Amino acid sequence: MKKTLLAALALGITLQAWACGPDFPENLLDHRGATRTHLPARGFAAEAARLVPAPPGAATAGSVGIGSHGDAEVRAGVERDWLGDQAELAQRVREADSGAAAWNLGAGLPVEARRYLAGAAAFAQGAHDEARQRFASVLELPAAERRHYGPWAQYMLGRLLADTAPAEAAAAFAQVRELVAAGADDPLGLALDSQGEQARQLLATGDTAGAVRLYAEQAARGSELGWTSLLVVARRIVASDAELDAAAHDALSRKLVAAYLITRGDVGDFDDEDAATLERVTLRFLAALGHEDASGFDDASRLAALAYRSGRYEVAARLAAKGDDGLSAWVRAKLALRAGDIAAATQAYAVAAKAFPPTEPDGDGEGDAGVVPAVDYCRVRGEQGTLALARGEYLAAMDHLFHANAWEDAAFVAERVLTVEELEDFVAHNAAAPGSIGGFESGADPVHQLRTLLARRLLRAGQWDAALAHFDDPQLRAKAQEYVAARRAAEQGGRIERAEAWYRAAELARNDGMELLGYEVTPDMATWGGSFPTVYDFGYPRAGESASGVGDEPAFKLPFAAGPTDAERVRVTASAAQPDRRFHYRYVAAEFAARAADLVPQRSQAYAALLCSATGYVLNDAPELARDYWRRYVKHGPYVPWADDFGNQCLAPDFPGAAKRLHFERVRAAKRLARRALPWAAGALLLALGAGAWWWQRRRRGSAAQGHVVAG
Repeated sequence: MKKTLLAALALGITLQAWACGPDFPENLLDHRGATRTHLPARGFAAEAARLVPAPPGAATAGSVGIGSHGDAEVRAGVERDWLGDQAELAQRVREADSGAAAWNLGAGLPVEARRYLAGAAAFAQGAHDEARQRFASVLELPAAERRHYGPWAQYMLGRLLADTAPAEAAAAFAQVRELVAAGADDPLGLALDSQGEQARQLLATGDTAGAVRLYAEQAARGSELGWTSLLVVARRIVASDAELDAAAHDALSRKLVAAYLITRGDVGDFDDEDAATLERVTLRFLAALGHEDASGFDDASRLAALAYRSGRYEVAARLAAKGDDGLSAWVRAKLALRAGDIAAATQAYAVAAKAFPPTEPDGDGEGDAGVVPAVDYCRVRGEQGTLALARGEYLAAMDHLFHANAWEDAAFVAERVLTVEELEDFVAHNAAAPGSIGGFESGADPVHQLRTLLARRLLRAGQWDAALAHFDDPQLRAKAQEYVAARRAAEQGGRIERAEAWYRAAELARNDGMELLGYEVTPDMATWGGSFPTVYDFGYPRAGESASGVGDEPAFKLPFAAGPTDAERVRVTASAAQPDRRFHYRYVAAEFAARAADLVPQRSQAYAALLCSATGYVLNDAPELARDYWRRYVKHGPYVPWADDFGNQCLAPDFPGAAKRLHFERVRAAKRLARRALPWAAGALLLALGAGAWWWQRRRRGSAAQGHVVAG
């Protein structure tokens, strides 16, 4: 049991804070077995924010600027809004050398401002008893007369009590929120910040559960202070067996510990050397739960996830069976895969995908930030895609991966696994209308990305009209039209005209090949503009290389194939780039230039220029191929002054000169043929004349003999 648990823990040590979307690409297909069996979790901050729901109508960190009460500039801005022209006077009052001096200087200010600022001056001078009295005097005013400074004064009373009377301080901080709830202004977010201050006082009194509740509410409202405080509390709990046992019997503390242990790698608290410590803490916590059938637990799914990631699969199964939420279904899917029951896993994944919301709020709560695809939903849909591949359901795999925003994986299936016809059908049903058009590499719109991927694949396949219909960017479509026109012109007309067309196609393939012909993923990585080599292998490591994906293969042997199936490999082989090398379109361009060279006279400048271009296209990527083009030039081509830097310094082909050279060579060849054929022609003529004379003489003799017989 211990060895199995340690192996399972080792698999989960490096937590992947999986996020879907083009900005945070994560590959699922490199290590498909690990993808299907490893249960990821969000980072600790995200888990902490989900411990409790944010109270409806409550202020959020993004809208109030929590912690800004300590920023003098922010505070001064608020007072300018409140006091107008008197704000400068308020600042001088605050800086007075005593509370009494501040009180005298503040004559003319609103009474709540005068009382509060006198207290602030006393606090700054260390006269805490006087400061306490002056802050309390603010709260003695009627509610309508202390709307601005009332919460500030109450907050400062809490701070004055914090070091000597934690229980009273906690009550004082709680009253800050009561004032704000009753209608007082709170531009600095003191109500939200007071939760953390109150929680700190509760910790000092030993009320860990109460502190967890307040920090959790703070985190749910988007406060970084909230989740970082929860992290400190979680570390404190797991460091003490007594605290750990107590946390196991408090619902919210139990959720916190489970979240901390699940996301342990995210905060760097456990590395490989701490596996034994992690094992001990996890086992003690699970044992402290007391009744593993999860009766009475409202967080069975989170505990099931913890049990699964800790290698206690039987416990995970009992806990997951009690839940009807997405996480429980997800754990059940993982357990089914471990058992080799793909049908049950497929069903559980379908339940999980429906249970998780497909979107979640974007941003930090400030303004109308909109929504983004939800992390859990994306991950579940992505894993469904890997499972569909294993079942040979390629269109279903594409559907799952595309709608999971797992773009690199979806792109691999789109251009390497699906046939062209299957991809066209998928696009027709999922991306028929053009998407928003951004700059190349922008990745702004998956619909635009998918349509462009199909357009490039169709262009590579020679289905030119269909390709042009899917290039939505007008500038890129214009280049594609130019490329198609060149390819068509290369198949008709005279030799020089065809050579010119091949050269135009070569130049477009070389200079705009990434956008027109590049593979979205391996080997060209058009998804990143080709700026980086392939880092994903999608389960197909090259010869002599190990797989390069994120995460490790599971330590146990799966009861089904973890990697690509034989049927999938056949499709991937058939769709490979020709050649299957990075920037493959450069080789295509070189081949086009070489075809153009085949059509022009070898002793023409154009022949040298075309082979020079072909050499330059591949000089940096394939020097052996570049040498072949160079040798071909040396063997057949004319001397040109720039041959010393062949491939680097190439002039444009002189096609008119090549046409003249071709005409000259044809005339010369005709003359040479005529000179060589003249003796033979003369001999043939004499022979023909002789034969004709002989025939005429013979006929004449025959006619004379016939006449003699008749006369006789």
